[in-house]
Amino acid sequence: MCQKTYGKIDASNDDTPLKRVDTMEYTKKALSFFMPSSQEWDPKSKSGNPTKSKIISQFMNALKVKQVRNLGKPSRARRPLTQKEFCKIIELLRLDESPDKCYGLPVYFLFQYHMMERVDDVSHMKLENLKPHLDYSFVLLSKMNWSKNIYEERQTPDQILLVQWMPRIVYFWLLRSTLRLGLHQMD
Repeated sequence: MCQKTYGKIDASNDDTPLKRVDTMEYTKKALSFFMPSSQEWDPKSKSGNPTKSKIISQFMNALKVKQVRNLGKPSRARRPLTQKEFCKIIELLRLDESPDKCYGLPVYFLFQYHMMERVDDVSHMKLENLKPHLDYSFVLLSKMNWSKNIYEERQTPDQILLVQWMPRIVYFWLLRSTLRLGLHQMD
C-alpha cells in the first residue's frame, strides 16, 4: 500500500502521497476481494486478510488526514467553467487564424451557452433547425430535438435566439459568418 501511495516502500510522514484516498480505498477493496480469508489479519500467525489489519487502517486514516489538510495529492475533480473562463476561451479562439477556430468554435460554444444544452446535444444542430422569426428580424428560432430526454415531437418547441453580447463578440455576427463559411465550403 505504501509503494502504491507514495511510490516507495519506506515513506515517512513528510512525504506527499501520489494517490488520493478514494483511489487507495478502492485499491484496498480490490485486493481484499482476492484474499482467500475474510477474517482480520493476525500478525502473529500471519493469517487472514492483510487489508483488514490495524496497520492498514491507521495508514488509511493518516492518508485521510493529509488529504483534508491539503497535504496530499490535489483533487482533479471536474467543475463547471466560470463565466470569466468561458469569455476568455471565446476571446482566445477569436484570435486564431483558422476560420474553423476563429468563427466555428466560438459560435458552437455560444450556441450551447445560449440554449443551455449539453455539448453532445448542440453537436447535432442542423441548418434546417435554424430559421428566422417572421415578426422580428433580430430573432432566430431553433429546435433542439435530439436531446436524450426527448420522446415526442411536441417536446421540441421552437426556442428563441436573441442577440447575445459577449466581450468583443456579437453572437449573430458570428453565427452568420459561420453559416456562410460552412455553406461556402460545401460548394
